[in-house]
Amino acid sequence: MRLFVAVDLDAAVRASIGTLIEQLRHAVDRVGKARVTWAAADRVHLTLHFLGETPEPLVPSLVAAVSQPLEIASFTLALGGLGTFPPRGRPRVLWLGVREGAVALDKVHVELGRRLAALGIAVDSRPFAAHVTLARFREPAPISTRAAIERVDAGDLGACRVREVTLYHSRLGRAGATYTPLAAGALSKSGRAI
Repeated sequence: MRLFVAVDLDAAVRASIGTLIEQLRHAVDRVGKARVTWAAADRVHLTLHFLGETPEPLVPSLVAAVSQPLEIASFTLALGGLGTFPPRGRPRVLWLGVREGAVALDKVHVELGRRLAALGIAVDSRPFAAHVTLARFREPAPISTRAAIERVDAGDLGACRVREVTLYHSRLGRAGATYTPLAAGALSKSGRAI
C-alpha cells in the first residue's frame, strides 16, 4: 500500500489554492509547451511523511501510531509564496510555501518521525521543508517558465487551524491519485504551545 501522513487544508484555503493554480496554469501556458501535471485543488494537502509502498502487515501498527494524540497544541497554518525544486535552473516541482505555522509543523514532523522509526520505518534524513505541491513538470520546464511563475502573486491565501494529522492510502489512476484516510491523530488541546 502506498501511504503518507499529511495535514489537511480547509475548504476556504483549498478554494484559494484552486484560484492560484488557474492563474499559474495560464501563466505557464503563455510561455511555452511545458508538460505539467497540476494538483487538483480539492485534494491538496501538506505531506509530513511520505512512506511510499508499505507492506500491508505493517498497516495496523501505523494506524495505531498515527492515532495516538500528539502532545502538541493545535496551531494556525497560513500558506503563501511560491518556489520550485530544484531552486535554480529548470523547475521539476512547483510548490506553495508556509507563511505561518512552520515551527509547529516541524515539531509534528519530528514527533511522527519518532513514531515511524520505532516501527522500523526508514524516515527521510533530509531537513523537512514544509510545502504544498501545486504541480509536477513531466520533463524539466524551460527557464522562461520560472520567470512566468515568479510574476504570479501567491500572497495571502487565507489560514486554517490544524487540529489533526491523517494517515492516507494513495491509489494512482488515470484521473490522478485518490486518497483514502486510514487514521487520524489529534493534536492535544493541552499540548505544548507553539
